[in-house]
Amino acid sequence: MDTWVQDYWVLPVDGKRLQNHQKPNLQYFEFRDDFGEMLAQKIYTNNTSVALIAYLGYLKGINYVADAANDSDIEPILEMGYEEINQALIYSLGVSEESQLEFSRVAEAKYKDYSIVDEVIRIGRDPIRKLASDDRLIGPANMAMDAGVNPKAISLATAAAIYFDYPKDPSSVELKRIRETQGIDAVLEEVCGISKESTLANLIKESISELKEHQWIKGEA
Repeated sequence: MDTWVQDYWVLPVDGKRLQNHQKPNLQYFEFRDDFGEMLAQKIYTNNTSVALIAYLGYLKGINYVADAANDSDIEPILEMGYEEINQALIYSLGVSEESQLEFSRVAEAKYKDYSIVDEVIRIGRDPIRKLASDDRLIGPANMAMDAGVNPKAISLATAAAIYFDYPKDPSSVELKRIRETQGIDAVLEEVCGISKESTLANLIKESISELKEHQWIKGEA
């Protein structure tokens, strides 16, 4: 069996859980006292950015993450997305700018690496869970707004996620059913957990209109 992995050789470990807090000198292991904060930082940076790549890539008919991340239309949105993520996490988690910029740099390099073969469909599966209020799109979007940042790119990614309709994924099928029978406002309130009249909801609806205007979302007025 062949597999592709990222060229990254460091495994972070929770240093506070070590006996007597004594950190052994082991190659490729990084013992950190801020493991919880670092984990949240890494999860949001990676999950939010790859969701943006995958959901926008799916709308454009792109099969692989690296192709989507390097796409001339998606790449500038991705760059904007990293700026939003960076400012949101620096404000909300209190992490250093240097640390957050490095997380973003590593994440972007990973997702643009053609030697790592990953399908946008795999990343996009289970959109109902991923659109939840505390997950990778709505969560950072709210963090960004708390930091005074307009989450334009994250809103575009969220709009794309709402239209992720891969027919072999039960969550996607259910999301499509809610969207088509109850409307976008129902998706925003029932799936995303935000008021249909909120600022974020309006940003997402504006993003849906923009994606339709550019024919990324097809077949709907």
